[in-house]
Order: sequence, then C-alpha cells, then structure tokens
Amino acid sequence: MATAVTRNILFMPGRLYKDPTDLSAAAPYGGTALGTTRNMQFRFNAEYKTVTAEEWGNQVVEIVYGGMSPVLGATLRQFDSAALGAVFLDMETGDPSGETVINIRADSDRAGTRMSTLSMKLLFVPRASVRQPSILLRDALPVVAEDAAIALAMHEEVGINVVWHARPDTSEDVAVIGRLVDLSL
Repeated sequence: MATAVTRNILFMPGRLYKDPTDLSAAAPYGGTALGTTRNMQFRFNAEYKTVTAEEWGNQVVEIVYGGMSPVLGATLRQFDSAALGAVFLDMETGDPSGETVINIRADSDRAGTRMSTLSMKLLFVPRASVRQPSILLRDALPVVAEDAAIALAMHEEVGINVVWHARPDTSEDVAVIGRLVDLSL
C-alpha cells in the first residue's frame, strides 16, 4: 500500500465533450466541446441490500450488490449552442441574431417523448489529463435537472443544471474512469 501524500489529492476541473471519436487526438477528440460548465459531479448511484439474521438480533450477515446507475451532472454557464442542443429537445437558430433559441412546446415535446433521441457518448477530461482520471459515459441520456433555473439577477451567474444518465451501450458497457490514454471508445 502506498504512503499517503497530500500532494496527490485531486482537484479536477475539466471539460465535457459529446461523441468523441479519437481519444488520441487533441480536444475535442473528434467530438464536440460542450461549452463552459461548473459544479460538475459524477455520482455512482450504487445500491446495496443488507441481509440480516433475526436469530442474531438482526445483525448484518451479508450485503448484496444491487447495481449502479451512474450520472454526471453539470451547470451550463453560457448559452453554448452545442451544450444546449445536447440537452434540449427543441432548438433553433434565432433570426436575425443567429443565436441559440430554446423552444419549450406542448406539441412536439410532449410528455412521454423519449430522451434517447439525444443519446450520446459523454467524455469528461480534466485539465491535468496526464495525471488525473477522465470519465467516459458510453451511452448517456441527458435531462434538464428538476432544479434547473435561470437566475435573472445582477449578481447571479446564469447556469442551467443538467444531468446525463449513463446506460449500457450495445456491448453492455456503461462507464469507464481512468487516465485518458488508457480509455478506448
């Protein structure tokens, strides 16, 4: 076991990329950069079931692994067309501004619309990618977080909270965490 060294504590700011195709290439790795983000967080969402023994006063005698449903969440800090298009169902380019417009509609974006239409590979790469781990979600489904809001105030930074749910790809792989050079698509 290695000796604990405080200089090895990780701080991992980084960037998100949609649908990378070549991890040996420079950023955006053959994919699309998803703007500027903050508050990125990967959650394992692991489930375990305890088995207790009544004859021993309900002591835990076994723990059964119940699977993981990883998610990666972030706050979008700008109205980046690639980032918004990776999350919202109905986008268009404004005329005459040329800027991104988010449409919230009751006809085409009805309740029950499958978010798999926006399915993607999602790659997180830390700034220090040589010595810190990257995260690849093999098939990620995006959602606007339930608490998502746009701050409409002078001293508040705009941010839209989004979450990507990892699901198995066609090879039943869900996610991988490791050095970028060790990952494969």
